[in-house]
Amino acid sequence: MTANNNKAMIYSWLLLSSAGVIASWSNLSSAEPQLWFCAPSLLAMAMLAWIRRHPVYDQQLFYRLSWQLSILLSILAVAPATWLYFGA
Repeated sequence: MTANNNKAMIYSWLLLSSAGVIASWSNLSSAEPQLWFCAPSLLAMAMLAWIRRHPVYDQQLFYRLSWQLSILLSILAVAPATWLYFGA
């Protein structure tokens, strides 16, 4: 896999994760918390976990920031459902 294909794949997973965040936050208008709206973000985070396992990629700024952004997006996706579930 070339570097351009690799970066395009990462952009695709980050876009999917962003869609999960939007779906999860738009779920706030409903009365019932539904955790499955955050599934795209969690899937994207799992698919980008290979960055942390390979030091060659983890040392590069683009890949490290992509991993950190996927973690942040996953937290943002899970936050509304857990907030509604625990009644905060």
